[in-house]
Amino acid sequence: MSFLNQNIKYKVGFSILEVVVATAIISITFTSLFSVYSSYLKVQFANTRIVKASFLIEEGLEVVRLLRDTSWASHIGNTTAGTTYYLNWTGGAWQSTTTPQTVDTIYTRKVVFSAVYRDSNDKIVSSGGTLDPNTKGYSVTVVWPKISGSTATTSKQISSYITNMFDN
Repeated sequence: MSFLNQNIKYKVGFSILEVVVATAIISITFTSLFSVYSSYLKVQFANTRIVKASFLIEEGLEVVRLLRDTSWASHIGNTTAGTTYYLNWTGGAWQSTTTPQTVDTIYTRKVVFSAVYRDSNDKIVSSGGTLDPNTKGYSVTVVWPKISGSTATTSKQISSYITNMFDN
């Protein structure tokens, strides 16, 4: 009878090998989950920066339109083609400056204006044609670091045209 009881004791318990294997499986599972979550957080932070950069680009387009509406001659007409300008909010008004400006300490927003030429059909052409002093091409670019503290950068850019429609 005692021999039968010993066999039952061995059958109901776990061996040390089973415990080690189970612990390894659980450890690998948790390590994988933490790795996936860490990757998710990195992607989420990168997406947040991209969305913010998109909003800054859109705001840059709107600011150029606002500067045009305020005074073409003072804000848009006197800009030099190919020069980098930065948009700055000071004292309740937007202004453009050649001094670099950052937004939220990481984003740099630039605006570059270009001359516009038109053909005999009044269509914009990339070369030749007649200079249109009442229209400017411009591009808004936002640059930011890929990772905090990194020297590698990411950028987004959009280009458009603006016309002196208010003759101001």
